[in-house]
Amino acid sequence: IYVKRILILFTGGTISMGTSHDLNKTIIKDNHLELLALIQKRLTNINLTHHIYSMVPSPSLTPKDILSFSA
Repeated sequence: IYVKRILILFTGGTISMGTSHDLNKTIIKDNHLELLALIQKRLTNINLTHHIYSMVPSPSLTPKDILSFSA
């Protein structure tokens, strides 16, 4: 049986944003396990692998960072 594999790179950015009720503002938070659980429910028979590359706002990623994804 052929099993599809998907690598998910977490870099922070919009998808990692959440509300801090203590600070009353939006912050970057580590919610990768929550996101993976939501994705896994929709994708059956697929092996998901993940890597947390960074937790920074999207504009902070440089071309060098993006090119390093392929390494």
